[in-house]
Parts: sequence; C-alpha cells; structure tokens
Amino acid sequence: MRLNCKVSGNYGARISFRSAGVTALEREGGAPAAGNAGQLIASISQANGKIAEAELQIIQIDQDLRSEVSKDMSEVGPKLSELLEKKPQWKTSSCI
Repeated sequence: MRLNCKVSGNYGARISFRSAGVTALEREGGAPAAGNAGQLIASISQANGKIAEAELQIIQIDQDLRSEVSKDMSEVGPKLSELLEKKPQWKTSSCI
C-alpha cells in the first residue's frame, strides 16, 4: 500500500491511497493506514489554523504600526512647519 500526500496552495492538503482496491487495503491493514491518514489530515488542519492565526497577528501588527506612524507624523508635521518658519531667522541672527 502506498500513501500519497500532496500539499497544494493555500496550505490545503489532499491525501489519497494508491492501491489495487479497498479489499487490498483491508488485507494489508488499511484501517490503521486510514487512521494515520486521518491523523495527518488533522495535523495539517491544525497547522493551517496556526498559520492563519499568525497571518492575522501579522496584519494586526502592520495596522498598529501604520496607526502609530500616522500619529507620529501628525505630531511632527506642525513642529516641522514651525521650525521651517524660524529657519530664515537663524540665518540673519549673529551668534559670534
């Protein structure tokens, strides 16, 4: 009996048995193999769930960072404008 497991895009999995037929599977102990396949599918599903959680956390961190940068930029903008207005005064004043 041969167990073929293919993992495709989007972290999906497809498991198929390649043999002469169900009776051959039963003779060779197909029930335990089918159980192992079920465990593999469950493990893959669990891993997919963890991957999805990690992707959501990445999205949340990205959104938080964008929000923080936007807030910082809104605070820095007026300060920068104020400094740029004062810049000509720096050139004309003498500090010698």
